Amino acid sequence: MVLGAQAPGRVGRRPVFAHDQDPQQGILIVWTGDRRSLCLPPAHAVLDCFEMELRDSDLVLRDWTVDDVPAIVTGCNDAEIAHWIPLIPHPYTEADALEFLEGEILPDQLKLAMQLDGRVVGGIGMTVNSHDYRGTIGYWVARDARGQGICTRAVRLLARHALEDLELQRVDLVTDPDNAASQRVAEKVGFQREGVLRAHLRHPDGRIRDSVMFSLLPGDLRE
Repeated sequence: MVLGAQAPGRVGRRPVFAHDQDPQQGILIVWTGDRRSLCLPPAHAVLDCFEMELRDSDLVLRDWTVDDVPAIVTGCNDAEIAHWIPLIPHPYTEADALEFLEGEILPDQLKLAMQLDGRVVGGIGMTVNSHDYRGTIGYWVARDARGQGICTRAVRLLARHALEDLELQRVDLVTDPDNAASQRVAEKVGFQREGVLRAHLRHPDGRIRDSVMFSLLPGDLRE
């Protein structure tokens, strides 16, 4: 899990800004093996105007729906997620999940479910800075889905979308210094470790922890 990651949500069906000639008009679909050529607006407009679906074989990153509430609640109540991601409430309730689904929290963040073979296995999100050149990725993964490479694939898929489709110039990823698993995910995708952010994040118990900053630039992405 990555610091700064949030429990997932969605802001509802958004109006179409632009689309290709896919039968599912109104949905921006990016396939790793069959990329579509799109004339894309600025990154913020893309996040605001499209329903998102990113695919890599059996792994799909898609918008959340109200049917996903039980999976969100179960996943975010894992004690390890509470340990690594203090910004996620703990205990995590159905009301917390519904706030995300209704767009009341982090309305400007792209929030996607990680779905593998039809089952939700985690969540991943990205914010874009006000000048539309830098994104920040965060995520969480359900306990029974860890250690299988799913998170690495999801981060790679979203990072590729950020750099190649949204044409961002940098993607950030921040982890706890002791979260070796998340640091390995970052390195496998191609993120470069830049340094330690001292006294960066306050935890609910009052601790103020350092964070490790990783960055990904165009050309860094590893397959």
